[in-house]
Amino acid sequence: MTEYRNYEAEDFLCDGFFIEWVLHPKPEHQVFWQTWLSENPDRCEHLEKAVMILKALQVRPNDKQLSDKDVADMSEHFLQSVKPKRAPGFKISTRWMAAAAVLLLVTGTILFNQYRQPSAILTTTQSSLIKVYNDNQTPKLLQLADGSIVVLKPRSEITYPLKFSDTNREVFLKGEAFFEVRKDSLKAFLVHTGSMITKVLGTSFTVCAYDGDNGFRVMVNTGKVQVFNNQKSADGSVKASVILTPNLQAVYQPKLSSFKTNAVSMPLILSPALAKKEFSFTNTPLPVIIEKLEQAYGVKISYDKEKYEEVTVTASLSKLPLDEKVRAICKAIDAVYEFKDGTISIK
Repeated sequence: MTEYRNYEAEDFLCDGFFIEWVLHPKPEHQVFWQTWLSENPDRCEHLEKAVMILKALQVRPNDKQLSDKDVADMSEHFLQSVKPKRAPGFKISTRWMAAAAVLLLVTGTILFNQYRQPSAILTTTQSSLIKVYNDNQTPKLLQLADGSIVVLKPRSEITYPLKFSDTNREVFLKGEAFFEVRKDSLKAFLVHTGSMITKVLGTSFTVCAYDGDNGFRVMVNTGKVQVFNNQKSADGSVKASVILTPNLQAVYQPKLSSFKTNAVSMPLILSPALAKKEFSFTNTPLPVIIEKLEQAYGVKISYDKEKYEEVTVTASLSKLPLDEKVRAICKAIDAVYEFKDGTISIK
């Protein structure tokens, strides 16, 4: 994967992966670019300039087909709209010429196809919703716009926005998922599952709702979670509500319209007391640490086992979210990592 560290706007406009992210965003695109932006804040201006130029090309389709002349006219209009003002004798750089050529080739094809297919609409990254269904036999790892981690279990589906609103963070779940939510006292994190809502400000927990409200269950690893039925009683009050703390779970009882709360049979590995014990390492081989992370989160972490077989790490990772755990490990062993295709890769 290209590092993009020294890219300017015209360089981004020549890159297929960047163009695909802006015009047809997918979860793996969002994870990569959010991570990259957080690690390269000084390059944001160049990236935003490239995004602005690409978005200027977005149009809604109609029933007409574009002729060759239509495409040529649109291309000429685009070149005129982005041509910088310059003094006499000033020449456009070859990189900008290359960027324009790539844009015309890629977006010209996209626009042509969009006009020919009235049902397709290009959406912006600001308002798009992402829907992910895990049809694999193993959990799928996702990272949301606020940095929160979701481990989506098999046969489960989650819908979430590319960018959260200014007032809250809402996702919609069918099935089962583990959440590790970044703290934000100004924006509550809400998980909608049927008529049930799980509300937190920053914690880790599991929601299971394969069969709607009849099979609804929440288990808390860290922090405090409020769970309630969004349906109102005749008097307008909430039907059922419960507050959960670490190592507690709540199961909804539809016939009684209430929650049954009890302790989990075994302490959850990511709950504070056990996590402190499990994720404090002193000269521990890297493969042992990786295995513990995979077991705790149910995700796959790929790395060169032969290269790092003898490498040891000393670190206390118990209070860190998953991505920061991995980042700390990579810093200790002088490596880098990336989220891709639902897994973590250390290189």
